[in-house]
Amino acid sequence: MSLRSASVAAAGQTALKFGAGLGLLKILALSLGPSGLASFGQVQSSFILLSGIAALFGSNGLTSLIASSAGDARRQAKIVGTSLVLTAAVIASTCLALPVLNLFFGARLFGVQLPAWLVALIGLGIVTQATSLMLIAIFTGHGAMKAYGILTSIGPVTLLLLSLVLAPLAGLEGAAASLALSAVITSLMTIEVSRRKLGIDWRSLGWDTHLACIFLRFAALGLVSLIATPLSQIVIRQMLSHRMSIDVAGTWHAAMRLSEALLAPIVTLLTIYLLPRQAAADAATAHRTAWRTAFCLLPVTIASAALLLAMRHQIVLMLFSSQFLGMTHYLNIQLAGDIVRVTGWVFAYTLLSRGFALRLAALEALHAVLWPLSTAWWAGTGDVAAASKGYLLSNLVYMILVASLARLALDKSNHTAVEAQPS
Repeated sequence: MSLRSASVAAAGQTALKFGAGLGLLKILALSLGPSGLASFGQVQSSFILLSGIAALFGSNGLTSLIASSAGDARRQAKIVGTSLVLTAAVIASTCLALPVLNLFFGARLFGVQLPAWLVALIGLGIVTQATSLMLIAIFTGHGAMKAYGILTSIGPVTLLLLSLVLAPLAGLEGAAASLALSAVITSLMTIEVSRRKLGIDWRSLGWDTHLACIFLRFAALGLVSLIATPLSQIVIRQMLSHRMSIDVAGTWHAAMRLSEALLAPIVTLLTIYLLPRQAAADAATAHRTAWRTAFCLLPVTIASAALLLAMRHQIVLMLFSSQFLGMTHYLNIQLAGDIVRVTGWVFAYTLLSRGFALRLAALEALHAVLWPLSTAWWAGTGDVAAASKGYLLSNLVYMILVASLARLALDKSNHTAVEAQPS
């Protein structure tokens, strides 16, 4: 698939996710208000964090290894088998942590302690979400772009439809239940599509200790990344709630959802186009591909951000309500942070494809620490744009460092496969 074809596919997939995601925001904004939306944001961030941890051994690392082993069915069977064993072990421990999290921190994190039935439902959602992520990673590694687009679009649409019914009826509990149920439905459909399309002989799956060590390197990056963004956002929302008000935290949460909607097609394109190609390319080709991708993405991102900024009042009123108009005063800073973030991601995915997972993990950890710290400094002055300013600053530092490291990595590359690269 060419960059143009991948871009068109990413745009089409994202248009559906974008509409579903913004429709969900509108429903939750009207049903829950700013304070309720902030509480749901905490539940959603915790769900993303725990399900991501459960899928540590079945995400981008799996995609890279599958892509770099194209045509070697025996090796791919060992890759999938090793990933499956490691994933099952992590899923079990993650699900045990959920009731403990709710018991000791539920009231502080979510505003209320979630009932036992909802905790059990969210646990089931985490298990099924991790299963989906692993299967989708295999699809991506095989270059099955159509299947990737369909499978990754099911969740947002299902969540929208369920929330349309449950959020107005049961408030925060209904919205949280919709989140878990959508993960269950998505997983069932993903398993069925995988059974029909992948043609994996599950009896031939095996274990490989060397591959397990490679997965551990990728898992280190995945763990940092998964903890970084959700945990940073949880800390920042708590900070804004305590130092200003929960309405300020809810308004910023809505602004972050707009950023995520803007960045969603970029993540899709980097996953389905850049990562598999960089994993199988030599250093010179990887260098050219990275810059070609950057030159394609940046003008589109800047134009989209400019349009969103020009229509910010109308968009906020259409997607949320007049209670959220406060974000229009700092949306320009938020969008500038998004543009810088995209630039950094191009080089980050190049680093990941070359096997420099541990070094990239260190940069992700730095970003995770710098964002809340810089937000705390501005929040101390009572600046409602504190979180967006911290977002821009941390993304700028991340971009400079990851671009420098990517250049060094490509210069030193010895053209070996991704699993043989130093980390």
